[in-house]
Amino acid sequence: MFSLGECYRIETNLDREGQIKSHFYVIILKTEKDQIVMVNFDKTRGRSKYDRTVIIMPGECGDIITEESYINYNEAELIDIESFQTKVETGIIKFRGVIDTPILDRINNGVLRSKHTPFEIREIYEDKIYGSL
Repeated sequence: MFSLGECYRIETNLDREGQIKSHFYVIILKTEKDQIVMVNFDKTRGRSKYDRTVIIMPGECGDIITEESYINYNEAELIDIESFQTKVETGIIKFRGVIDTPILDRINNGVLRSKHTPFEIREIYEDKIYGSL
């Protein structure tokens, strides 16, 4: 149904002028509980503080990322696939493309390196890595 590396534009909140803002999110993991883990890209422009664990340069993700961006691990989410599918079908979430495997690997490798990754997401990755030993 959904694949790793797929990017989606998701409406997130309102900007200062009251317009709907959206961010690009990428699926980085599927769990055995019919859930997916997603992280979002945020622009570095205008920010003095941001998570420098993984920086994505323009063109590294095709035309999805047009400005230097970082992976905002602080906003990583565990999402139920069924509710995600409903939002895709209603147009709230829009498919934008697929990122290459080396970029996906960089993002996944940063999950446990970032000090901003939420505990719940960190725990899922630790179980995946250390639970299979």
